[in-house]
Amino acid sequence: MDNFIFSGSVNNVTDKRYIDYYNFLKDTMGFKLNESFFIALVLGYSNSRKTEDFISGGIEFRPSYFNGDQQNIIYAIAYDIYGEDLFKRWPDKEFQNLFRLELNKYANGGMEILKESYFKDKELNGKLNIAYTGYDLDLLRFIYDQINSVPF
Repeated sequence: MDNFIFSGSVNNVTDKRYIDYYNFLKDTMGFKLNESFFIALVLGYSNSRKTEDFISGGIEFRPSYFNGDQQNIIYAIAYDIYGEDLFKRWPDKEFQNLFRLELNKYANGGMEILKESYFKDKELNGKLNIAYTGYDLDLLRFIYDQINSVPF
């Protein structure tokens, strides 16, 4: 079975609306772009939140940088979305592009959650406050709360 999701010959392009947030997570927090995307993807998917649209032109990274655990979770998301139909549609290039777009929309949903819940109180005049020093601990608390939140 072709591994189109994590091919080293394809770049994943993030939504340009979130460039500042991806760069912040990379430059200030030390996350690699694929790690930031993965966090946003899982956050968006686990909260059933995705954007309706996607605006290309953001930061690019190679999906081949996802580690084995991250790849397995993305495969699980694919199976959860498409079920057995996933295996029938897998070889179709149109489906492959559609699935990549779906992942991006869920990552956008995760970025929206981060903007609303994590970054919201840390902005000055609409820009991230680079002087604030508690981002790492705050992000750890936020993710911990997300993992342990009761769904009812």
